Amino acid sequence: MSPQIIITIVRLNGLYDLLCGACLLKFIHIPVLNRLHTDMFHPTLTNEFSSRLLGYWIITYGTIRLLCHTQTHLLSISYYLEAICLWHEMKYHQQYHRLLFTSLFSAYCGYLVSGSKLK
Repeated sequence: MSPQIIITIVRLNGLYDLLCGACLLKFIHIPVLNRLHTDMFHPTLTNEFSSRLLGYWIITYGTIRLLCHTQTHLLSISYYLEAICLWHEMKYHQQYHRLLFTSLFSAYCGYLVSGSKLK
């Protein structure tokens, strides 16, 4: 895959993350994104504070993905860290089986980024 395509995918993913985080923090209202991330953790993620912390975390790695497109180590770490955290939660809470796809997808994105020569 060409480096320019990977950069575009990473930036779009970063923008998507920022929008999802802003929805969790109730800065904006986009119906399809409002509960997308918290629904992955349903039924246990029900309190407002946990949802807001998730929003801050998503904004953190979304910012890295949107702005640091030439820093392959930082980008790949953001994907690997997301994958590890989701995998851990899936193992910790059996009902989070739907995190499997997202965890594997994040690990694959990290692999793509770390194997590319972004400029």
